[in-house]
Amino acid sequence: MTENEGYITTCPRCGGSIRCNVDDIARCWCTQLYLSRAEREFIADRYEDCLCEGCLQAIKTEMKTVQEKGGDSQ
Repeated sequence: MTENEGYITTCPRCGGSIRCNVDDIARCWCTQLYLSRAEREFIADRYEDCLCEGCLQAIKTEMKTVQEKGGDSQ
């Protein structure tokens, strides 16, 4: 693997493998996924490493559901 291809790591939420391009963030798929400030804070408070696309999408869905019910996502 070259430096520009990132590295393989494990998603801390589900344990799945993901390719992380944090050293070249413009090449990372995650830059295409919009996360609100609340979503970014929620993730940062709970995880120290990159999450896979499935987990990020699941968190977005969970937070939307909680907000629609008028609850707190914490």
